[in-house]
Amino acid sequence: MKRISKVLIVLVLTLLFTGCGYNKGDMYITLTSNPSTGYTWESKFSEEGILDLVSSDYIEPDNTNGMVGVAGEETFRFKPLKEGEVTITLKYRRQWEEEDESAYRLNYVIKVDDKLHMKVVSKEGEYLTYQAPEPVFK
Repeated sequence: MKRISKVLIVLVLTLLFTGCGYNKGDMYITLTSNPSTGYTWESKFSEEGILDLVSSDYIEPDNTNGMVGVAGEETFRFKPLKEGEVTITLKYRRQWEEEDESAYRLNYVIKVDDKLHMKVVSKEGEYLTYQAPEPVFK
């Protein structure tokens, strides 16, 4: 009985000190991107005002050996604004074409607590044969 009590206390303290999976700082999602093909990532929120898209930066690869059209990386930076839950949808598409359901689509459900810490509740989708990447918090 004492052993179970000690384990329970350790679990409760661990949850209290780790914030139950919440992360401080901004959230970054980095995806492979190749704008030279006309495809770019677009982001949409299911609800406005919970997160802010601070930036979306494309970084070309360093060593392309003169090759044209080599894919780089696009990094999205999100900042929490207020408590709540929101879905971020990222689509990889050509902006001038009609929306296509077969376009790469990633969904991240993000929960923001009252201290403006974030956690990923769920993520789904695939792109370029990879699963949706894990966000990084900084």
